[in-house]
Amino acid sequence: LGGMMSFRRHVVEEVGFDKQLVGHVFMDDIDFTFRASKKYPLAIDPGVKGYHRGGMVALYNRKEDHEKRVSGEWYFFGKHVKKNLLNNFFFAWRLFGSLLVALAISLRYGSLDPLRGFLNGMRIGATQYRKFFRRSFCEKNL
Repeated sequence: LGGMMSFRRHVVEEVGFDKQLVGHVFMDDIDFTFRASKKYPLAIDPGVKGYHRGGMVALYNRKEDHEKRVSGEWYFFGKHVKKNLLNNFFFAWRLFGSLLVALAISLRYGSLDPLRGFLNGMRIGATQYRKFFRRSFCEKNL
């Protein structure tokens, strides 16, 4: 969800972007698309071509990348996912997958930055989860 998508202006104006997602640059498009899909049908047109002008981001920061991804996963989970044992398990499994990705990238580039970013993202995400959603990770939403 998100990424290379386009929406009609009225959908963007109506659904809007979550103002609390400042810093969660890897989740704002997913959050928006998720909320828009609840109200409007989404379509994929494989015939559409997109072009990205420019090159790679010159100042790519692996630590910050993993930090934002993981803290964004916490935010999305807190905001959109019903809390029950199965969903909590799958969220924990998702975070475990993110840990494995951070470890693999750390090994590939010989840097602990991705792993540090993952750990810091976990700290930030858990803190924000408690702040914004004020419920325990294991609390059931009946």
